[in-house]
Amino acid sequence: MHAAICHLRRGGDNVLCGQSKPLGEIEDFFWRVEFQQRGSPHIHALLWIKDAPDVLKLSESEEGRAELAAFVDRSISVLSKSLQSLETCPCNTCTTQREEKVDILAVRPPDYGTNEWGCDLSHLVQRVQQHICYTGTACRKKSSESRFGYPKPLQSHTEIEAETASDGTPSLTVKLKREVLTINNYSPLLLSSWRANVDIQLIGNAYGAAEYAGAYVSKAEPDTVRFRKVIAGAFKRSDLNLPHYAILKRIANAALSIREVSAQEAIYILLRELPLHGKSRTVTKVKVLRHNLRCYRVERKDLQNIVRIADVAGPKTRIEPIESAYMARPNDTLFNTMSFPQLISLGRTGRMFGTSSKNEGPR
Repeated sequence: MHAAICHLRRGGDNVLCGQSKPLGEIEDFFWRVEFQQRGSPHIHALLWIKDAPDVLKLSESEEGRAELAAFVDRSISVLSKSLQSLETCPCNTCTTQREEKVDILAVRPPDYGTNEWGCDLSHLVQRVQQHICYTGTACRKKSSESRFGYPKPLQSHTEIEAETASDGTPSLTVKLKREVLTINNYSPLLLSSWRANVDIQLIGNAYGAAEYAGAYVSKAEPDTVRFRKVIAGAFKRSDLNLPHYAILKRIANAALSIREVSAQEAIYILLRELPLHGKSRTVTKVKVLRHNLRCYRVERKDLQNIVRIADVAGPKTRIEPIESAYMARPNDTLFNTMSFPQLISLGRTGRMFGTSSKNEGPR
């Protein structure tokens, strides 16, 4: 498990954000680790690509849709060479086809574009990108059809269909060029280095990002109805005269009593080597009320002298450090027109799966 965590962390920093840039230069990102049914972790992520085309603008014309389809074909693929030429492609990592032991820590993917790279990608696609679902499994719980739409229809070329909803909201349907019915979306360059299942989707606007975040990134806990009943019961049994922190503690204990944590999730939490979520931008709270209306946290030892502290602490002593930095900004053209939120937003982004936030600045 420790090796898997290290592989994941280095994969994000050195593959997605590395020199090859398989999806393009990533400007911003947000990701979250999810554990389903006590299984292995997988990551939901939103990636903002630098110089990506304006999807909605290009969808307005036939030439724009053709340009957008070309961009999609460069980034996303569902083609599979594996089903056609696996017999002619030797697999150097399969245990059934190698003559000697291979050190998996020393094995590197073949060079991009070579015949060995194509053969390696073919075996990799067949092994990790094939969608296989059976009756009674998660994708066919309520009907005989797969809820993910597999097997998907064949497509000779990528098509972009633009539609307008009843409320005027534009929507796009991307039909990828497809030669195999059951191959999941992937990037060839990314898959050859990541070497694990990936699923890539195109999001064209802020609404699509919000929809994806609501459907996948911020999934609710399983068995939500039971969870609500336990929380409501713990609240009813609590004495309302107790301090707020005591009531919250009882509710939290009740929630933990029904929260199922897998062994892998427990290791993630205990090792603290990889957080369960990450983002390129930090959030900084800015106090905008007048100084005499602001709330301040007072240490318990100072509670008896609260009146004296309030009298002594005038507006100047209540100024936050970031406010002092804004008032002391250089007197030039750049900073004279810069607002307070703009100054706060300046900063450097952190590493994608790095654990240190020393280089992160507020955004």
